[in-house]
Amino acid sequence: MSTKTTFKRVALIAVASLGLGVLTSIAPANADIPELTHGIIVNTPETLEAAYTGDPVGSEVEVTQTSGAFNSVQITVDGVSVVTVSGATLSAAIGEPTAIEADKKSASQTADSDYTISTKTAGTITVKSFDAAGGDVDLTSPVTTLTITVTDAASLKVSAANSTSIIDSDAVDGTSTKDETVVGVGIGNEGEQVAEINVVINNGDGAGDPMNGETVTAVVSGAGLVQGGGVAARVATDETAGGGLASFSVQSDGTAGTGTITISVGKIVIGTEKVTFSGAPKTITATQNLKVAGADPLGTTDAPNADGSHNGAVTLTVKDKDGILVPNALDITNFGDSKYKIVGTSSDKTIFESMAKGDADISSNGDGTYEVVVNAVSTTSGKSASLTFTVVDVNDDDAVLATSSAVSFAVGGDEIAKLSLGFDKAVYAPGEKAKLVLTAKDSDGFAVADGTYQVFAADGDAFAGLSASFATTSAPFSYAAEEDPGDGTGTSFIGGVATSSMFAPLVGGPIVASGTLTTSGSLATALDGTDIEASSTVSTSGGTAAQITSLLKKINALTKLIAKIQKKLGIK
Repeated sequence: MSTKTTFKRVALIAVASLGLGVLTSIAPANADIPELTHGIIVNTPETLEAAYTGDPVGSEVEVTQTSGAFNSVQITVDGVSVVTVSGATLSAAIGEPTAIEADKKSASQTADSDYTISTKTAGTITVKSFDAAGGDVDLTSPVTTLTITVTDAASLKVSAANSTSIIDSDAVDGTSTKDETVVGVGIGNEGEQVAEINVVINNGDGAGDPMNGETVTAVVSGAGLVQGGGVAARVATDETAGGGLASFSVQSDGTAGTGTITISVGKIVIGTEKVTFSGAPKTITATQNLKVAGADPLGTTDAPNADGSHNGAVTLTVKDKDGILVPNALDITNFGDSKYKIVGTSSDKTIFESMAKGDADISSNGDGTYEVVVNAVSTTSGKSASLTFTVVDVNDDDAVLATSSAVSFAVGGDEIAKLSLGFDKAVYAPGEKAKLVLTAKDSDGFAVADGTYQVFAADGDAFAGLSASFATTSAPFSYAAEEDPGDGTGTSFIGGVATSSMFAPLVGGPIVASGTLTTSGSLATALDGTDIEASSTVSTSGGTAAQITSLLKKINALTKLIAKIQKKLGIK
């Protein structure tokens, strides 16, 4: 029988224990013969039959597979045939009786048979099938030739570059791209979780494909414990699943300091994470944000704003002996396991309230900083008192661990009786930064309570800003209308002062800013609709010469620096 008109079907399945091979086929020389089709599976041999679909035939096929102790390519050869292999050996697939020769380099079959070709090492394997239906076999004319290229493909192994390790103080879902700076309570907080580490393991194929079933190890150096699939310890493991994801909780071991956590798969380091555990409070710093209280509480316990500004009348910062921030792990003003609390003491309780342990007027931002609301007891304008803050050890008869410096507050009225406008300097140089200052006093002549006042426009309306005799980048004290009902608009005063910055003009002469007050409940009746004005002067006397001299000095210095650089680089 002529082998030129007889073709045997070969189905190819690459089976990899550590990854999948990349299979490609070469079109037969005869364009009328369909290309061989093949599939890649990772199932057991009993399920291979599912991949034998259609009726493909072909004359030449190429397969690329990765090397590995358990990696292989399986083929199915139809009909009465002889099969030979070079570069490897043949073995029969499960449940397939095949007459494989002793050297395992060839086989004779009387019906369709499956073979397994091991791809343990890199190299080239050639498999040929010959038509034996007529009895005589022409070993010079194979019906089908299969070439298997076995490579050590790093693309199918764990890739540190494509894998990620992300730490967060809250549990994350594996999609975060940035680590969080985590500070947790160490002393007195043993066993409490302070962070979560999510690890995604991908291979090196392009941007990476998830690798499930990989063992990820987390090792702690320093303070802290990690917990994966077992108990919390210095070393923990977890197996990737569901998109190559493994996760570890980070817990306090009851000590203070920094813990460095190394994440790896085998010898491949995926990343390192750091957690800082605080010790007992050693210092407390009080930063004053507001100054004058009125009838309403001064400040709020809201978290810091997006621009980093704080909303409390005072912001407290608590640190341990090493300067590590001590965060609030549980309830208000409580560190760790109800061990430490903050107390605020007034120098005169008839003017300002003190704050007892657990007072709701002190709230944690969760990072070692705390917002404080100040309440005035007295309504007498001009009265003042100071507040001092301490951290006490509840379990040691309220022993004081840290004390802040005193912060002074005053009492002021809620209505502006006198308002003045002025520049912060009588004379400016051309282009110098200038500042307009609004000073507001109550009917007793003291600074009004801190807050927002409707000075130039009704509540909720926009204000286009003061008029100026010179160009400014933005109109002084201008603001937009409220975006949401109830937000309110106006000019904010702290310590009876509001400011607006600009730059003086480049030409000399007098400068003026002016405006007209509105009618509102923020102003005493006598101020309604009145005009305010401020003036200053821009002087060029001696300024231009001095500026030119200064500029020449800078140019000379720059020229000398360039000459030195050229000399070092050998540039002439």
